[in-house]
Amino acid sequence: MQREYFIETIGLWDGKAPLLEGHKERSRLTAQAFGFQAFRWPDVESLCPPHLRQGRCKCRLSYREEVLSIEFSAYHPQSIHHLFLCEIEPTAYPYKSSERGLLYPEGLQEGELALFVDREGYLLDTSYTNVVCRKGTTWFTPARPLLKGVARARLLQEKRIYEKSIHRDDLEQYDAMGLINALLPLGEIVLPISAIVNYLSTEL
Repeated sequence: MQREYFIETIGLWDGKAPLLEGHKERSRLTAQAFGFQAFRWPDVESLCPPHLRQGRCKCRLSYREEVLSIEFSAYHPQSIHHLFLCEIEPTAYPYKSSERGLLYPEGLQEGELALFVDREGYLLDTSYTNVVCRKGTTWFTPARPLLKGVARARLLQEKRIYEKSIHRDDLEQYDAMGLINALLPLGEIVLPISAIVNYLSTEL
């Protein structure tokens, strides 16, 4: 059986990685938590192929004690139309690892994404993004996400979003829901609250 490894998914914009320090810090904390020496980061901006240095590029870096692989690809956001509420343990995915099967429940179709809540009904994350809920002109993000994303951390630091416990029963109080990660800036993917639908039949 292949040993679990960890992942950083870095967004490059015209060849630059604005959240790189956040990725480095998260990988350092992951190494510390799992008891191995933090690896030395490669210069991902220099390694980015020339033909991918215009527009948005996805860099997927896999690691444990050392870098296992580094891959670059053009990034095109997936169109999301519906979010399906699904229960999950809030401690199920505290580190960005290769063990991601539980984040992709069966039964979802193209354009659909799982929106996870804990057993008490408080919002966590989607399968591959943090979430934000807009009320008026203010964005709020769940106080206890599954994974503390680097884009989320930057937006909190800049006071562009604010932490708040958000219950599924209170979603009607919000105007819209946004999806954010290192490749999806605030405001790019915004869905009406009506796009959030009932639980999947399979409970995680």
